[in-house]
Amino acid sequence: MSKADILSPNAPPPDAVLASLYKSHRPSVQLSPGVSLSPVVLAFDGTSYKAMLAENWTSRAEDPLAATSTTTSATPAFNPAAPDYNELARRLSMSSAMQRWKDLNIQIKQLEKQIPGLTGDAKEGKQQQLEEAQRQLAEAQTALSDLQASFEPDPLSLVPWMSALFALADSGCSSFDTGGCGWPPQPDKTPLSDLLGPSGTSAAVGGPAAASAWLYGGAEKVLGVFKRRYDSERGPGRVSVFTRLAINCFGDDSPAELAAAVEVAVDRSRSNLLGAEGVAAGASLDLVQLHWLDYQERDFLPVLLALAKLARSQADPAADGNAAADAGRKVAALGLVEPPAHAITAALRAGVPLACVTVAYNLLDITAAPILQQCRSQGIKFFAGGALAHGLISESYLGVPAPDPAVVAAAGSNGITGAAVEAVGPDNLSAGMAMVARSVLKVLSIRSLCMHASAKHALMESRRVLERAVNTQMQLLGLLHDPEAVLKPRSYSHILAM
Repeated sequence: MSKADILSPNAPPPDAVLASLYKSHRPSVQLSPGVSLSPVVLAFDGTSYKAMLAENWTSRAEDPLAATSTTTSATPAFNPAAPDYNELARRLSMSSAMQRWKDLNIQIKQLEKQIPGLTGDAKEGKQQQLEEAQRQLAEAQTALSDLQASFEPDPLSLVPWMSALFALADSGCSSFDTGGCGWPPQPDKTPLSDLLGPSGTSAAVGGPAAASAWLYGGAEKVLGVFKRRYDSERGPGRVSVFTRLAINCFGDDSPAELAAAVEVAVDRSRSNLLGAEGVAAGASLDLVQLHWLDYQERDFLPVLLALAKLARSQADPAADGNAAADAGRKVAALGLVEPPAHAITAALRAGVPLACVTVAYNLLDITAAPILQQCRSQGIKFFAGGALAHGLISESYLGVPAPDPAVVAAAGSNGITGAAVEAVGPDNLSAGMAMVARSVLKVLSIRSLCMHASAKHALMESRRVLERAVNTQMQLLGLLHDPEAVLKPRSYSHILAM
């Protein structure tokens, strides 16, 4: 939708949140019926999910030994509920229960002003409305009290990361996507080589769907806790959480076994994101994107069709004509991650209603432009992955003088070499950006070629080239006065997760 379409008299009304916060004319956008889509989809990396879920905001009793000591004093516990912090008060003030309480109070005051000037049936009717509003106000007050009391027994309700996610959602960034687990693998996790190994090996750690839990399970658990808390405070459907499905396609599993693994992975994601109550109520996942590892030599359609079957509602006819074959709608929308153009075409020809496609696309890498045009023509949402080039595109580069053409030419002809790195200083930062971008693109091309040949070989080769690329970045950034202002350590984990 163009700017002219948005500003035309017949345009849909603007998104209420964005209009109130930023005076934006952007209309409310839905990925699929009932699933909202914010202008920015925030990818979340669940690498440290265990530490995050182990946090506790509540104050703890002072150690008796420390209390009796005269030489040292115990550090006061950090209490977000304290008056000098006000996070709890802010959250309560923005809750749906508080908004309901305010609206009913206004309604009651209006009715109380109207009743004295009325007589007969009109007065009786307004009196009944007043009594009903007072009854609803008592219920709203009880709901508000229950919400306030729910913070203390919930150890994660006011931890910093929860408050940060609330602030992002309240600012209009209400769509979240699960991210990878980072690289290298965490010591307490199953090695990725086991998950992508032969069928017998993968079965020992959970079957073909184990890679999905390995990559996205941690992020799902954290975002699931956040979504359930946000729904309880702000009301259901205010935030959307997207997840991904990765199936090991390098083993000897049959198409039927891979299809069966799909439902296992989806059920696990529903448990992580929706919780026991949501699963029991029949709630569906907002979006599941198939992250297929080899579009070139491995057929992804049987797995995608099995996923599409879980996205049909009970009212839809089953593909085989048997209504019992559809146990219910477990997924609201479907997508693909990094697919080639022919995979999108094949999915559409197979009747799969793709809602979105996630592809790397930014100012430094526009190789996915044909896929962008394909999605536009088919009405498919296009998620531009790595829109800031993993931190290379940032305010830190504004106002930097243009690079020396000789340095850029030398870097372009020779690639990233030690001499080129030494020649790049603060005055030639754009050249450094270009060289780092080429290293990233080289990694992507090598990873793609190797993955088609052998998953294990691809992992080894990708790690070796990625390490060299990151070392180059560190040399470039070491020439700056404040390296941390250019690329945060978190950005390195994103690059290594490619």
